[in-house]
Amino acid sequence: MVMSVPSESVSSESASSESASSESVSSESVVRDRAFGLVPIVPASGDRPHHYLIILHNKGHWAFPKGHQDDGETALETACREFEEETGLTDYTPVPELTFSESYQFKTRQGTLVEKTVQYFAAVVPTDENGDFPPATVQAEEVSDYRWSSAAEAARTITFDGARQVLQECDRAITQPEFAFPT
Repeated sequence: MVMSVPSESVSSESASSESASSESVSSESVVRDRAFGLVPIVPASGDRPHHYLIILHNKGHWAFPKGHQDDGETALETACREFEEETGLTDYTPVPELTFSESYQFKTRQGTLVEKTVQYFAAVVPTDENGDFPPATVQAEEVSDYRWSSAAEAARTITFDGARQVLQECDRAITQPEFAFPT
């Protein structure tokens, strides 16, 4: 049985090039932005716990793969395309019933306030024939590194609270007795 988890909105600090602002601004100077991504998971096996793929964005923060929607794409299609572009991985199974979201604000260098929401879908990534984590080929224009991490390691590595909250919510959902990964 696959469990559906409602999306929740969480706050996140913003990257250094995207400094957070708590000041009030008029609605005319606010840009709303949406992005979509995957939370890639290698399920637990034997003594090895679940592992998550996180990436180091060239802007300097660790998070999950994500990006903006192209014309005509669904949210899930965007998340999958961005995952494949940023990691080079194509062998995975999205779990569209398992979604999470984060929302945060930042100011651009030009002073525009951006309110951003990112919706994530869980995705199961198989190990290779030897039981090893699949190697990623990162998109150098946007990503400088990647790491397969346990939930505890990923929580220590992920830069912003919003993405860390997504990780924690996902980990809680997939460790529930009633949850089963798609086969």
